[in-house]
Amino acid sequence: MESMMGGFIKETVSAANMADKIKKGDICPVELTKETFAHIRSSDPSIFTVLLEERALEEAQAAKQRHHQGQPLSAWDGVPVAWKDLFDIKGRVTTAGSVVLASNTPAAQDADMVVNASQAGLISIGCLNMTEFAYSGLGLNPHFGTPKNPHGTGPDRIPGGSSSGCGVAVARGLVPLTIGSDTGGSIRIPAALNGIVGYKGSSSAFPTAGTFPLSPTLDTYGPFATDVQSCIGATEILNGRSVSTPNPTPISQLKFFIPTNVVFKGAQTAVMANFERSVQALELAGATIRRGVCHEFDEIGRLAREHGYLVGPEALDLHWEVCLVCCGCLKSTICALRFSFLVIA
Repeated sequence: MESMMGGFIKETVSAANMADKIKKGDICPVELTKETFAHIRSSDPSIFTVLLEERALEEAQAAKQRHHQGQPLSAWDGVPVAWKDLFDIKGRVTTAGSVVLASNTPAAQDADMVVNASQAGLISIGCLNMTEFAYSGLGLNPHFGTPKNPHGTGPDRIPGGSSSGCGVAVARGLVPLTIGSDTGGSIRIPAALNGIVGYKGSSSAFPTAGTFPLSPTLDTYGPFATDVQSCIGATEILNGRSVSTPNPTPISQLKFFIPTNVVFKGAQTAVMANFERSVQALELAGATIRRGVCHEFDEIGRLAREHGYLVGPEALDLHWEVCLVCCGCLKSTICALRFSFLVIA
């Protein structure tokens, strides 16, 4: 078996690639799991809210035995996975990135997606930090700290949220696969800011039982990985059905529309320069680029200004009892929700 020391996880950070190496016997699930925890402990302590070491080692030992007997539960049996801390894990309190819920009753069973992962042999490593109650796209957390974006120099950069730990854990090579949620960008934003792949499923793409909601109407879920192939494989495991993958369309046949209103408001010069370089690369590859006003964007803004937006009231309804005893300092998510209610009212 290939040695697991010397940063081996970094070299096999693709979940799909790691699954293949485990299947071939190049990687032992137990040694992989032990190295994963060692790697996590030597990294940014703000990425995880809890490590599930005892459970993970038991799952890894079972995966090792199954592979030895030639009876893996799936093609991904033995692959590590970590969960945004709004998925129920049996025996622990689901924090949703907050300390307010610490006195809640521990989960009686795993969330349905965690069950699906376990039935495929994936190894649950731990729960990942997030924006408190998933109520922001920045990724900041005053209780568990803010995971540091691994890119850039100088001052620390935001990880993006609300699935902040999910994005940073994959980008740092701590785990090859993480599972998060997206209501208004909470998978897409940290995936983009950390330079990895995130897949936001539709509202019915994944089972929702055992998850802590933000907006039941708009909440969606999905995986983070380093490549599209891994996100496809993870999706098949998590929702229990195969994914139909279309043949890729040549870039020369693709057409892109770039809105000139709303979306670039306040964008920094350096950000715009990077964006335009990407546009030029697409044009050089043969893609068709068209720019213009997207009137629907202006209409969405008008409707939100006149009638409010859905996420705030739904989140407030969920946290109403806590909001009633809020101190009004406007420093926490609960205070922000209460303030949103006062503004809407």
